Amino acid sequence: MKKEKLTKTEIKAVENSLELWEWLSDTGGDKWEWSGWQINGGSYPRVRDSCFLCQMVRPNSGFDNCDTLCPYARVFGHCCNVGSPYKNWEISKEKRDLTKQKFYAGQFCKQLKSLLPIGKSLVKRVYIAGALSTLPPFEVDNRSPSKVVTDYIANCAKMAGEATEVLRMSDGNLIPYVPMLDFLLGFWDGALTEEQYRTMSAGFLEVCDAVYVTSMSQGVQAKIEKAKELGIPVFMTIQDLLGHYETFKGVS
Repeated sequence: MKKEKLTKTEIKAVENSLELWEWLSDTGGDKWEWSGWQINGGSYPRVRDSCFLCQMVRPNSGFDNCDTLCPYARVFGHCCNVGSPYKNWEISKEKRDLTKQKFYAGQFCKQLKSLLPIGKSLVKRVYIAGALSTLPPFEVDNRSPSKVVTDYIANCAKMAGEATEVLRMSDGNLIPYVPMLDFLLGFWDGALTEEQYRTMSAGFLEVCDAVYVTSMSQGVQAKIEKAKELGIPVFMTIQDLLGHYETFKGVS
């Protein structure tokens, strides 16, 4: 299949649609239930027919221009055509067949991904969450100051190593954010507060596409709960993380 050159507006509509349909393929939910909508605590206002492509093509009109203006329809035909992944998804939803709903949502995702320019559909941001203290929660810390420091450095090294593995094993398609690296800003400034460090970390968490947990702590558990509130998937192993995004290496 020859790739079309999409406009920036079309690329954004396809990318937003991918976010929605990846969630549908994972959960088997309905479009209006998506956690990405503002009404459900997300960042996107509701759009026509809960479809970003429909909103782009016909914000106030009917189906007349879909075949020429919709990048999906130009390649695959109208999404509601008999036998299309979307139409089969709708039928499965009516029959309440969760397995088929997920399957056809996944097929629709593959078609959407294939529309994007090479490399555009690949990159995802991954928040690396891990314990910075080896001390179990609520345990009295009898470590010497030097031991506290060496333990912290060892945990930083572990997180950095895991982040490097994510980058390497995904062929650069999963871009890790390692919150502990903000200590470099502390070296430069010398006066950053604990609240400022926490604010920086929280800000990156909110815009990441996934969370990869390398080790547990009270702080990590709080980040997991926050990610779930935001509808961000959480992975406990690198294999699960890579498996979730395996189709981003290309669609045949």
